Amino acid sequence: MPISRRGSNAVVKLLFLWPDPSFVEPAVKAFRSDNTNHIAMSPVSEPLNKALKSADVAVFMAPERSQLEDVRVSTEGFATKPVVMINPRWLFEEEKSFGDDFVGSFDVIYAFTGLEVRGILSKRKGVIF
Repeated sequence: MPISRRGSNAVVKLLFLWPDPSFVEPAVKAFRSDNTNHIAMSPVSEPLNKALKSADVAVFMAPERSQLEDVRVSTEGFATKPVVMINPRWLFEEEKSFGDDFVGSFDVIYAFTGLEVRGILSKRKGVIF
């Protein structure tokens, strides 16, 4: 189903950036659409920059902490267009140590927080998501 802008029939072009090149081919098969493009996010290269320029929205899929600089550099050229990060692979506590306003510029719109529980018939602890 194509995504369009409010008040316009123009279709939004999505760019999905994957943490590993091996994820690109399965993603293309799973998400077939003329309005989406899939590319590996690392290393930052001319094909990546070209893909970013032609996209309306960039979606970084599960970036790892080691790729944070690549994400930052990539989005600098993306100007005022929206950037989304889905399931970044770092801990909340680690974000404090990044010392970078870049990560702080993102709003968390949905996050799972575990609820600690204790069994009724046993004293074992567990977590529910």
